[in-house]
Amino acid sequence: MAPLLLRRWRIANVSRLGSLYLHASTLAFVLLIVLFTGRSESILFCVGIWAAALVHAAGHIAAANLAGELPEAVTLYPFWSTTRLFRSPMSIPADMKLTVSGPLANAALGAAMLLSFDGPLGRQPEWFGQWARIQIGMGAISLLPVFPLDGARLLRLILKLRYPEEQAFQIAGFINQATAAGVFFWALIQGFYGIAAAGIALYLIGRFSTFLLVIGKKINEARTIDDESMNEDEPEDGRTITLTQTADGVWQQVEPSPNNEVRLYF
Repeated sequence: MAPLLLRRWRIANVSRLGSLYLHASTLAFVLLIVLFTGRSESILFCVGIWAAALVHAAGHIAAANLAGELPEAVTLYPFWSTTRLFRSPMSIPADMKLTVSGPLANAALGAAMLLSFDGPLGRQPEWFGQWARIQIGMGAISLLPVFPLDGARLLRLILKLRYPEEQAFQIAGFINQATAAGVFFWALIQGFYGIAAAGIALYLIGRFSTFLLVIGKKINEARTIDDESMNEDEPEDGRTITLTQTADGVWQQVEPSPNNEVRLYF
C-alpha cells in the first residue's frame, strides 16, 4: 500500500510548461477528507486548494519562461505543488524573481477573486469566496521563512548576497526554527492543534535544513555531471554542449548554472 501512495502519474506533457504529474497521495487525501467530514462539499475545498497550488506553479513557470529557463515538471500534491526546472537560474537576482513569482500569482488572483466576490457577485456563491481566501492564504503561507517553502529560499538568496553560502545557510536555518516555533506556540494558544502539529514538523525539518540543503546541492551537482556525460556532443571548436530533451520532445542546449540552489520550487 505504501509504495502505491508514493507513486505519481504523468497527466500531460505541455510545451514550455513541462510534464504535469499527479501524486497518488492527492487522491487518497480526497477520500479521507470526504469520509472524515461526511460532506461532499469537502471536494470543493480540495479543488480550491489544488487550483491555488497550480496557480502557484504557473507563477514560477511564467517567470522561468521570461528568464529563459526550461521547466521540467510540475507535481500536484494534496496541499501544494512542486515546480522543477532543468537547472537553477543563472544568478541570485533571477532566482529571487522566480521564487517570489509563485506567491505573487496567488496573491494577485486571490485579490481579484475577492474583489469580484465582494462586489459584482454580491458575495455569491460562497465557495467562490472560499477559493479566493485559499489563493491568498497559500501565497502568504508560502512566503513564511520555513524550509522548504519559497520564503525560506528567498531568505537564503538575500543572505547569500552578503554572506558566504555556509553562513547564509546557518542564519536561514536559525530563522526557520524560530518561525516554526512561533507558529507552534501561536497555534497552541489559539487552539489550532492541527497547525500546531504542522509547526512541530516544520521545526524538526528546519533543524536539519542546512544538512538537507547541502545534500540537495550535492545531488544536483551529481545529476548535472551525469547529464553532461550522457548528452554531451563535441563540436569542431572543442566546446562541450549539453543537450536536454524537453517535455515536447525538443532537444535544447542547457549550460551549467553557477547558482548552487536546488532546481525545485515549493
